[in-house]
Amino acid sequence: MKKRIILIVVILLTLLCLNSCDSEESTTIKGKDKAAMDTAGFQSIKDYEYLVYNSDTKVIYYMFSTSSDTNGCIYSYFAPYISENGYFCRYDDGRFVEIIHENN
Repeated sequence: MKKRIILIVVILLTLLCLNSCDSEESTTIKGKDKAAMDTAGFQSIKDYEYLVYNSDTKVIYYMFSTSSDTNGCIYSYFAPYISENGYFCRYDDGRFVEIIHENN
């Protein structure tokens, strides 16, 4: 059962990667991409071109985006930012803070 679920998730992710309105890929977060990002509750991190954080949770993500100026479609996906120590991070008062969960 687990193999089926993993297979379905992989197929869905593959299909999402192939879906786009246009082949134009944005290299910076600006214009329509920035407006969509702000609407979704994400803020860009100054001096880090592709890093954003969620306004509520403060968790940091890489933002990958493809947009089309001809019909206004914007497709973005987020991958969690993981520190060199292997932990997810939050953006707190201008600093990257590792989220460490201890097993009790």
